[in-house]
This record gives sequence, structure tokens and C-alpha cells, in this order.
Amino acid sequence: MRFSRRHRYGATPPSQRSYTYAIHACRVTGDLDTALELLRQASRDDSLELNTLMYSATIWVCKRCNRPDVALELLNEMKQKSSSCKPDESSYTGVIITLCQAGDVAQAVKIYNELKQSRIRGRESIYLQLSSAIKQLPSSDQQLAFLELIVNRFDPYEFRTKMGGPILESLIFAYAMDGRIEDALSLFDRIVGPKNGSCLRAILAACSKAQPPRWKETLSILSESGVMDDSSKRPAAVDMRAIGFTIIACSKSGEWEEAMKLLELHGRHHSANQGNPDNRSILPASAMNSLMTALGRGGRRDLVIKLLNEMEIKYGVRPDNITYRTAIISCNQAEHEKQRMIKLGVGQDSSDIESGSLQWWECALSLLRRMQESGLKADPQTFSSVISACEAAGKWQRALFVLRAMLQEDEKNVNLFCYNAAISACEKGGAWVEALELYYKMVEKGGPITPNFVTFNCVLIALENAGQKEVAHDLYEQGKRQNIIRPWRKTRDTSSGRMIHALDLHCCSSAMAKSAIRSVLESILSGSDEPDADEPDADMDGLDVDETYVDETYMDETYDELDAETFNYPPQVHDLSHNLVVIVGKGRGSEAEPVLLPAVQQVLRDDYGIESSIDPANSGRIIVSAQELQRFVAGMSWCEI
Repeated sequence: MRFSRRHRYGATPPSQRSYTYAIHACRVTGDLDTALELLRQASRDDSLELNTLMYSATIWVCKRCNRPDVALELLNEMKQKSSSCKPDESSYTGVIITLCQAGDVAQAVKIYNELKQSRIRGRESIYLQLSSAIKQLPSSDQQLAFLELIVNRFDPYEFRTKMGGPILESLIFAYAMDGRIEDALSLFDRIVGPKNGSCLRAILAACSKAQPPRWKETLSILSESGVMDDSSKRPAAVDMRAIGFTIIACSKSGEWEEAMKLLELHGRHHSANQGNPDNRSILPASAMNSLMTALGRGGRRDLVIKLLNEMEIKYGVRPDNITYRTAIISCNQAEHEKQRMIKLGVGQDSSDIESGSLQWWECALSLLRRMQESGLKADPQTFSSVISACEAAGKWQRALFVLRAMLQEDEKNVNLFCYNAAISACEKGGAWVEALELYYKMVEKGGPITPNFVTFNCVLIALENAGQKEVAHDLYEQGKRQNIIRPWRKTRDTSSGRMIHALDLHCCSSAMAKSAIRSVLESILSGSDEPDADEPDADMDGLDVDETYVDETYMDETYDELDAETFNYPPQVHDLSHNLVVIVGKGRGSEAEPVLLPAVQQVLRDDYGIESSIDPANSGRIIVSAQELQRFVAGMSWCEI
């Protein structure tokens, strides 16, 4: 160009096209300064008039150099020029993409509105860049607002997935995250022409995230769409990620039969592509995990194990940590269910793997070993489920082995559930020494893992079954001093209607209830401090807890409902001028006959010779009259405590 200007009388002078090509060359090298200098030089040439192509080429150099401020200045200059230099599709596209790359979504959407007001149809790249930039916003409300603003400016052609697909997909998913499933379905119906895989996956994901999941809609959409995998060039290549979202929706709704049909119909289609690095050709592992969870809840734990064994060979899906955890939890649930059926006299569960050749607790241990051999790391929930399965089967040695292996490998994997399950296993196996040892190990270790109500409950059961009443009494007193065992609460007397302090044992096992009775009577005889309840009035009668592994989540929720300050009891021995009211519940929480009522009456009668009666107005309460307590104290006055 310099040569042409020096020899302007003998050569062709630079034209608009020459400047445009030169500026475009600056885009390749990323030289924005030279591009701007060329544009200014052209503006000084009286024989040339700046046009849209020259400005657009410079704007795209700004995009290459990530200079949105310069791109906006150039766009504003174009608006002030003559009609031959008005912004066109290329100019707006370059500015919008430059702003999106810089993260200035608000300004990009503003320029997009100007583009629509100029009656210019945007390119596909605009919607792709806008969608990508909006997804990076931290606020979901901002994402939703910008997406709705863009879609509201769509014309019918832009509702085609080939044009506005990225924005439509993002808005459908944003509606799903906001719980607006009806808006997502309505937007999906507005799409013109065939739907692509991205929009199909978005609406199916929205249906799977709905509460409750819209599994019928997912089946209907999947059958009517006929969408194939975008990345596949083969005919009839089903979008496996769309199938995965449909399986998740059916599984969350408990319709595992429908999910299994989909798996059998479409899952094998890509089984030959196990070596294909493109994960879109196989089902996502999350779909298989969701199906396994639904099978476990539906009582088909045998299918859970079968699916785990076949998923990699048959469907090309490699099991992950969640897969093994789900299968181990199913084994734990199956073992507990089998032991419960045996206890009720119904008989052994017939769903044992391979007709009883392998027990569920053995399967849990086998899966844990297989998981570790695959290089996957088990989380605390996985370990606690294995220990709990061994506990249900009474295999306390195996439970202790797993717990000790966890402590040696990584103590961070051990949580309170693991300790409580191992202690419960020792209790069921009669290993009271090991149960007590685990309790004191927790106490000595300290830190975030400390004994809770379930811990004391399990150890007390083990000690009571072993006849260790003195050790059980000492442990119970420790629980009271730590404010973990809180047996007293304020309630109303059924006869007088006045507020009284009652011994509430309805959340306790029979072993803890016996220790509580002994603690109250021993405190009366010795004159030691016994806490006086000052809890709010609560109607929690009618429950009864058997001496089994108690769900500590339920216990924590029960105590969390009561104000912690109400357990700050003043020291006071039970007043012998009042009846002793013991709340044992009506046995509704027991699987068979009530447990607490006969256990409490037995310890009163056999250990202390105290007669009691059932409250005629509330069969969930035992009353020891003041006269009976006074007779007991008088008869025991000779005894040195």
C-alpha cells in the first residue's frame, strides 16, 4: 500500500477492499494498533469513504485482541456515519461475541436488543456465545432474566434449534432449576421443527428434577421426539444421555419396571462401543446409579447386584464410587430386612443371592473388597453400611475387622455411624467387653466423634445382657453427666392436671430403661443428686423402642425439638411425697408385644420389691405411688449404700 501511494501516478491507489484486506490481516496477527492506524489512514484519504466492511474487519480484530471497549467505540462511530457505514450482522456479531468473551453479559444483551431493533437476524454464533457467557453468571436469577429477555425477542425462525438452540436449551434448564417445570414444557413445545439432542436432554433433565419427577412426560417426549445423537453419523443412533435422564425420572418415581424396559431396549445398542472414548455413546453412570437406588427401595436387591455385575460388560458403563455405595447399602438393607423377618417368625428372606448360596452381609464385604481392588475409595457411608450389614447378621468379628481396617487406613473415613454399628454388632454377639472398649476408645480419642444417645443405648444393652448391672449403672450415670441421657421431662398428671416431673423412657431400650429405674431408686436411697426435669409440656406418649439398633437420626431430631436450656436441671432427689410417674409408651413402636412396660415393672418388682400400676387414664404410663416409695425406703433404711 505504501508503494502504491508513492507511485500514485503510475500505480493503482489503495481502495476500500485493499484496506479491508489489510485490516483483516491484522486480525490474524493480533495487531490491533496497526488495524486502527489503517482505519484512521483510510479516513484521511479524501478519495475513500469508510464503509461497513472496514469497520467490521476492525471490530473482529478487537475480538481477536479481547478489547470490548474499542469494539464498542467503533460500533458507536458506525451509528453516526452515513447509511453506507451502518452496522450490519457481522458488526453486531463481532461486538456481542467480544463482550461475551469479556464477561460483560449485560452490555452484550443490550447490543443484542439493538440488533433486533434494527431488524437484523443474528448468527448462530451469537446465541452460542450468549448462552456460554450467561451460564458463567453466579446468580441463577440473573441467568434466568437474561435468557428470558433474549427469547422474548426471538422470531419464528430463531425458535429453530439450528439457530437459537443454545439459548433454548439454557432457558429450559434454568426453568428446571427454578422449579418452573410447566414453563420448561411450554418453551419446549414452542420449538419449531425437529428438536436436537441438547434441547431434548434439557427438557428430560427438567422433568427428572421436578418434584415429583414427571416420568410420564419423559416417556412421551422421548417416544415422540425421535432425536438422534448429534455426534453420531450412523443412522438410528439413539441419544443415550437422553435415555439416561428418562431412566432417572422413572427411577426417582419408583417406576423401576419402566426404567428396566428402557435399559433393555436401548442400553445394549451401544454395548459394542465400549472402547469408544466418546462417553455420549453409552449411558451415564448416574442413570444406572439412580436405577439401582430405585431397585433397592423396591425390594429388588437381587436385581441391584445383577445390574452391578452386568453394567460394564453388557452396557459399557463402568461402576463408580456411588454405584458400589448404592449396592452395598442395598445389601445392608436386605440383611436387616431378613433378620427382622426371622425375628418375627416369618422365615428367612427368599431373595438371598443365588438361592442362599451367598448371604447379604458377605455380599457387602465382597463388594467393598472389589471396590478397593478397582482403585475406588470408599466413603464413610459405604464403610458404615458394610459394618451395619455385619451387625445385623451378628458377625461382630467382621464388623470390628472392617472398623479397625478403616482406622489404620484413614481415620477420616470413620464416623459416628461406623462406631455405633460396630458397638451394636458386639452387643448382638454378646461381646460386651469389646463394646465397652469401643466406647472408651471414642471417649479417649475425642475430637468431633463423641458418643451419643445411640452409643450409650447399644453399650447398655450389651452390659445388661451380660449381667453387668454395676458397669451399666456407672455408664448410665456418665451419660447423664454428659447431658446425653436426659430422662426427665415436665408433663401433666392425668388425675390432678397439675404439672409434674415424669421419668420419660419411651425412647429408650429396655436395658436403658432398667438402668434409669435403678438410677432413680439408688439416688433416693443414697440421697445423691438426681436431676429435676424442667422440660416443656409435650405429648410424646404412645411410643416404645425395642432393644435393637436405634436410629440415631430419629433420636437427634427428637431432642433437637426441645430447648437445650430446659435440660439444665437443679439438683434434687425425687420427692417421696409424690407419685413416681414413668412414661413407657403404649408399644406402638414395637414390632410385636410392648417391651418397656413389662421390663420396667419387672425391675421394680424383682430387684427392689416395688409394686407398680398402670395409669388408668393413660396406658403408656406406670405409676409408683408415694406410699410404695416410702415403704421401700423404710424397708431399706438399714442397708448401707
